[in-house]
Amino acid sequence: MREAAEAIVDILAANAVAELFVMPGDAFPVLEAIAKHNATGRAAPRIVACPHEATALSAAHGHYMVSGRPQACLFHVDVGLQAAGGMLHNAQRGRAGVVILGGKTPMTFDGSMRGGRVIDLHWLQDRRDLASVTRDYVKWYYDLARTEALRHVLQRAFQIAAAEPAGPVYVALLRELLLEQVEDYEPLPPSRYAPPAPPGPDMAALEEIADLLARAEQPVAIAGHVGRNPTGFWALTRFAEAIGLPVVVRPDRANLSTDSPFHLGTQAPDLLATADLILLLDVDVPYIPAFQSLRSDLTVVQIDIDPLKVDIPLWGFPVDVAVTADTAAALPALQALVEERRTAAQTRRVADRREMFAVAHDARRQARDVAAAAAGTAVSVEYLSLCVADLVDDETIVVDDSTTAKNVSAEYLPMRVPGSYFQPMGSSMGWGAGAAVGAKLAAPASTVIGLNAEGNFLSGEPLSALLTSARYQAPTLTVVYDNAQYAAIKFGMLHEYGEGYAARAGFEDLALPSSPDLAALARTCGAHGERVAERHEVRPALERALAAVRGGQPAVVDVVVTGP
Repeated sequence: MREAAEAIVDILAANAVAELFVMPGDAFPVLEAIAKHNATGRAAPRIVACPHEATALSAAHGHYMVSGRPQACLFHVDVGLQAAGGMLHNAQRGRAGVVILGGKTPMTFDGSMRGGRVIDLHWLQDRRDLASVTRDYVKWYYDLARTEALRHVLQRAFQIAAAEPAGPVYVALLRELLLEQVEDYEPLPPSRYAPPAPPGPDMAALEEIADLLARAEQPVAIAGHVGRNPTGFWALTRFAEAIGLPVVVRPDRANLSTDSPFHLGTQAPDLLATADLILLLDVDVPYIPAFQSLRSDLTVVQIDIDPLKVDIPLWGFPVDVAVTADTAAALPALQALVEERRTAAQTRRVADRREMFAVAHDARRQARDVAAAAAGTAVSVEYLSLCVADLVDDETIVVDDSTTAKNVSAEYLPMRVPGSYFQPMGSSMGWGAGAAVGAKLAAPASTVIGLNAEGNFLSGEPLSALLTSARYQAPTLTVVYDNAQYAAIKFGMLHEYGEGYAARAGFEDLALPSSPDLAALARTCGAHGERVAERHEVRPALERALAAVRGGQPAVVDVVVTGP
């Protein structure tokens, strides 16, 4: 016999949970169980105790991005779930497989069971509908109150979290249950409860898309989540080259190699405006209708693991042919179909496109570098991005949460291999610092560089992230694009109130001129910290910080950049 919490630890270990990210609370019997496993030589995840839930959940998200294996979090009843709320939004939109375990207020108070209520807060934290905190943000929820269902519920949690499209799940754990004695049993074999293989494409629909692509004179693809696994990254890179297909890349992740002449970067409004066919590939928001003009005779085709976007209540983008399929499997099949259909004239047109886009690719890079080298002592976003790019090799992972700078930074940073670049796909500020720590834990041999806006950095509980990074030997280099303002909100206000009162007042309420000394904040956590404000300071500061990281010390470089 043993406590149910020990059985939970066995199930976590069986599902390759390397780290349990915790901000502990009433579910502390799980922590005792891990300590017992460690003492008796049984497999158990490492406890990563985070000073804030935002760090814990964003780190679990970052780990999943890199490892592809759902990790687990352990939170405290309703307040723990609420503290992690913004990161739960990001995990949902980022398709991050995370199993969230949360304590539940004890149901007994008369001493009849171990784990019952013993402090006044056990009454005050009792909620009528605990699941409502997470219900609109998770794929699945279960209120676990009986030990008989324990291994079935938790194994199902991992199965659902990993199934495409992946996403967070939540299991509430009654404290009395954790302390109950259960018979010894082995976890269910994860191989028998693996997530189902994603659907293959309907060949008739794929043949229709192949006919349309072969005939199209100005096709363009828009890629979103294709690079969520290496197979998809390489499939899209080969497909674009073979078909002569330019690709606008939503920079949520590395989707195809930036060395490809068909990698158009993040924005190509003119090309989209003239396209006669647009191929949507696992993209949630392909363009902004208010700002993007399109041809009236445009054909739109879609290949997506989730083409209906049912968890986005209003989607509304027109599609002529939609296929539910794993893009990694569909693209090679589609490539073969297009190639067998092409006429000699169409083959020549592909060759012409290849030459044209190779020239345009080189010209875009030259123009980009000219923009970065503009004269002056102030640090532009372009220049800082160029300097960061010089630090990036194929063993580097970039976690980019630089907000209004991220479309610029994504133009400069090399993404030659899958899993080398990630942005948040949700809108909650503060994701980057914790996600970078999780990425480093998943890939300890890689250099992890986190890019942050100063507002995002402050929103992400930086003390918590830095302390976690140092404590668990997961050093990351954080580069802060510090423009001393809430620029994203400023943009929105300028669009709606270009001549409004706030604009005439200089948006003084959106300025952050007195933000704390971020370099000093980093040093209080044992990290290397520097603040730079002129161009000649940037490269030496980044090099010193990178050396510190490679020596095992987290580092923060706060760079004062010109406003967008």
